[in-house]
Amino acid sequence: MFNIEDFNRIQTVVIDGRTWTVGKLTRLVLFAYRDWIKEQIGDPFEDIDRVKKWLTPEALIVRVKEAESTVRDLRNFSLATETSKRFGNENGMAKLTQLRLLKVHTDATEEDGHAILMYDLDLKKEAAKDTATPKPPVSGNAEAQPMAASTGQN
Repeated sequence: MFNIEDFNRIQTVVIDGRTWTVGKLTRLVLFAYRDWIKEQIGDPFEDIDRVKKWLTPEALIVRVKEAESTVRDLRNFSLATETSKRFGNENGMAKLTQLRLLKVHTDATEEDGHAILMYDLDLKKEAAKDTATPKPPVSGNAEAQPMAASTGQN
């Protein structure tokens, strides 16, 4: 079964008549994703320079430590870093999916990645519904009726 979070195998999925091959999470894909996150964040120290005159010394220290942490996360990038986790939303996952598509589908867009992400979420919703739907009791009596809830009053 297709699972977008399975990064260790190549998967194929058909959406709207088009067959997509979602590749493994390679180092090149990971580095491209990191670079995309860098573009989204920009220079983490730039914001500090812009607002530092309004910050208390304590708040300034906190902001500098956050910026240093972001730079460290980007230098030692993995999907487990806090910076990466901030992009674990639909936009980030759509971009990561697009990057996994590009090896086979050089024309893949973020919209294509998003469509595959939505397909995966739909599969998971259906699977959750299947497990949440109560099953009828197994009985030799085909006319068995569900027991009424007790009111506690006799």
